[in-house]
Amino acid sequence: MNSSNILLIPYYNQACFMYACAAFIELLSEPFYLLITVTRNYSINIYIQFIASIIGFGLQTYLIINNPECSLYYYGIGYIIYSLIITLSYYIYFLKQKKEKRRELFIISSLSDLLLKPTSPFVDHKLVNNTLKFFKQGISIKLLTEGEKYLMIFFNLISYEEQGIYHIIYLLTNIFPRLIFSTMEQISFNYFQQTFSRTKLNENISQNYCFIQDDQMLLKRRKDDQTISRNNYQPPTPNGM
Repeated sequence: MNSSNILLIPYYNQACFMYACAAFIELLSEPFYLLITVTRNYSINIYIQFIASIIGFGLQTYLIINNPECSLYYYGIGYIIYSLIITLSYYIYFLKQKKEKRRELFIISSLSDLLLKPTSPFVDHKLVNNTLKFFKQGISIKLLTEGEKYLMIFFNLISYEEQGIYHIIYLLTNIFPRLIFSTMEQISFNYFQQTFSRTKLNENISQNYCFIQDDQMLLKRRKDDQTISRNNYQPPTPNGM
């Protein structure tokens, strides 16, 4: 990337820095997003993201329209506000709940449960190969679907203005398929994740709640609830006795 072209664009470096900070801040909210998805409380995610999008991107649009010469700067500010609202909303909502409610919504009851704890073995060697396969597959898909963007950026094939025009046209032509199929993909993923078991629990591990991983947490809890309900069930007696 030519540094002389970057100097001609106002607030380019500041916008890149703010966008990176926004990505890091939003990453701090991912544990709560995943836990709420596992417990199927999707409405919480929807409300938080809706409010953050309205405030963050609405303010971003207003500032850019009134100050187009500083559009990159306000673009970064909008994303920082969006990520801050999402992250703070998750943490505040979690801390305001009682311990029993936290376990119901998030499976965990304390922020310390999100911290990494030393285990033995530290790495599950059975899943390393699958992880590497998914990683390679993700890179291949990224290169095949958006490879032309990397060529334009790293080899300076076209100017920044032409890249912006290309990106706008690309987004406009894919807006309706993205709105439809991305939603269907998310719904299907959540459905099959909760319906089918992807891993098989070891009998020794299944007896300990602390080592239940992935979607088996809910599966284990459902089995225990069913067992308790059977034990507490009393068959009706004649004449209501």
